[in-house]
Order: sequence, then structure tokens, then C-alpha cells
Amino acid sequence: MRLAVNEAGANLQAATEANAKIQAQLLKESSPLLPGLLKQGKLSVVAVFFDVQTGKVTLLS
Repeated sequence: MRLAVNEAGANLQAATEANAKIQAQLLKESSPLLPGLLKQGKLSVVAVFFDVQTGKVTLLS
């Protein structure tokens, strides 16, 4: 989370969104099983933000 806070600053939502993007990327890179499935198009890893106040889910780019 520290990397996300460094990237986004004090804004909690921006830091949370940055963390989701960082974690999605780390998952893609660190798993021994995922790269093959990603290349074959059998799996997608995406970052999303869930707003607990509204219940809205936002797909992050």
C-alpha cells in the first residue's frame, strides 16, 4: 500500500485505486500459472474499485 500512497498522495480513493492496479499487475507477473492462461486468452486479470458506500464497482484501466 505504501507504493500506492506514494503514487497517489493523501487521497484515500486515489491510493486505493492505485493499489488495486499495482496488485493486479503483481498478480500477473508473480504467479507461475497465470502467464500462460493470459497469453491464451483464457484468463484476464483486471483492477476494480468497489465503493462500499454506493455499491458501485468501477473497472480501472
